[in-house]
Amino acid sequence: MVAPARRTALGLLWASVLITWILPASCSKVTVGSVRRHFVHGKSSEGKLNSPARNFEDLPPEHQLSPSQGIHLGLLNITESDHAESRRFLDMTNPRKDLTDIPVLDAFALWYWTVALVLLAIFVGIVLYLNSKTKQKSAGGPADSSSEVKLTIDLPRNMYAFTLVSALRQASTHGYEIPAPIAWVSVISMGFLQLFVLFLIVHDIDPQAVPVTSEAPHSPWIESFYTVHCMKWIMVSILICHMVGEISQITCVWEASLKVNTRRLAEPRWFIVIALAIRYIVTLGIIWGGVSAVLSLDHVPNIVYSSLAITFIGAMDESFFEFWAQILDVEANFSVTLVGSYGVPSTTEGPIKDDLELPIWYPLTIKIFQIYPMLLGFGLMGRAWYSNTMPTLRARSMLYRFLEA
Repeated sequence: MVAPARRTALGLLWASVLITWILPASCSKVTVGSVRRHFVHGKSSEGKLNSPARNFEDLPPEHQLSPSQGIHLGLLNITESDHAESRRFLDMTNPRKDLTDIPVLDAFALWYWTVALVLLAIFVGIVLYLNSKTKQKSAGGPADSSSEVKLTIDLPRNMYAFTLVSALRQASTHGYEIPAPIAWVSVISMGFLQLFVLFLIVHDIDPQAVPVTSEAPHSPWIESFYTVHCMKWIMVSILICHMVGEISQITCVWEASLKVNTRRLAEPRWFIVIALAIRYIVTLGIIWGGVSAVLSLDHVPNIVYSSLAITFIGAMDESFFEFWAQILDVEANFSVTLVGSYGVPSTTEGPIKDDLELPIWYPLTIKIFQIYPMLLGFGLMGRAWYSNTMPTLRARSMLYRFLEA
């Protein structure tokens, strides 16, 4: 009874050895990239699997891996391989564009800015007409212009407004007055830091990205891209509205600096103008960089996160002021009191009087400054959709042609 049982056990052992040796050897060698592409990209536009090879035996030997090798390689490099395969798939469907083939001007740019300038001219005419009507209604007798008036303008609490506050000698720390040049240098340094941050963001955005999303979604369950397209336009609109609110702070400081008598300032007026000009350039850079970041993405959560995060750069001036105010115990009065008479300009002689009435060009200039960021944002967005070319790629093309000239 023992011998037959032993022979049966030995037979089962030999059978298991043969199965484990013959079965893997009889299986065809597979390509790791083809299997991975099936799981990453799902179905193609024809409803079939995106497999690059139908017959695995026809592949070159250097591209063939055994099942055990393929599993080992996939477990070690699954994340990196998926991202690399996705990029290779995008590179095949969207070939790299030559910088010399991108036109500086196209039909969309000509038509868009022509219509924008026409509408802007109509708006300027309406503003001029309303201002003339307002002056006619408010015109009074000689006593009106000689009566002294006090006005108070509340400035925003940020570093750019701090230049005017320090120039008016309304900022101190521990009882000592903060010199206006030190505040101005600090503000200019912060402005260049903001511009450098924007440069880093725009520099690392893929200029060859496709603005109009149509292929290779990040989520395999997404079949249509209307959510991505809608979110791009919505977030660009929100970004523009937010930046127009930032420009209102610039106009507030600019208006107060124009009305204040020059003799009240501890530094030249053009110091404040330079600081505000850098703030405006930062605002335009945020719009340009924000639109470029939104266009380069094809996933709704990433679009929301990126567009909201880039607006933080515009709020750096407020954060910086609160930081230094707490560290150095800064006491600053951001209320500017103006004393003067309407229609009577300030002079360099006699008591100090402020200019309460601004020139006619001021409201027109302010409205143009407020409208231009909106025109720039929607112009960048529309032109990218029209030409399917990233704004950053067009900027690189212009820089390339300038350097080659």
